[in-house]
Amino acid sequence: MEIAAQGRSDVEIVLDHSYQVISHSDRGEVGKNYSAEDGSFGAALVSRLRRQSAEENHFSLRYGSAEYIVYAMTIENNWICVSVTDATAALARLHIPLILTVLAAVGIIGSLGEEDYAIGFRKADQALRDAVQEIIYQMNADGTLSGISRRWFGSDITSLR
Repeated sequence: MEIAAQGRSDVEIVLDHSYQVISHSDRGEVGKNYSAEDGSFGAALVSRLRRQSAEENHFSLRYGSAEYIVYAMTIENNWICVSVTDATAALARLHIPLILTVLAAVGIIGSLGEEDYAIGFRKADQALRDAVQEIIYQMNADGTLSGISRRWFGSDITSLR
């Protein structure tokens, strides 16, 4: 089950107590035993599920270059119902709106005088902070950030440290 390769962002799975796929939003996965696989998303999911504490109903899972948010709960027959959301894809959809919001904030702050600014994240959101920071650095490196700034503010008001 290569979620990123298929372009999926949401997957629903039901696993039995031996981690065999009972139900899946991709019918091709039904019947697979994820605990018997190596190097697949299913194997990574099972490895993390085995470490999940009883009171934990969600966790983050990194697979390949993507970050996934996984919600899991035990249901009848000791089966596990799993919902997987591709957080990397979700963040990518917010890329331009986020940058425009940041630039608007910078423009407002800039009109008040020269001051430093920052984007705040919860301490637990290190992956999100790193992803946003990487996107901003990439946009700065390829000129997109200054282009957006010039389009909306008439000049390049960006400055990264």
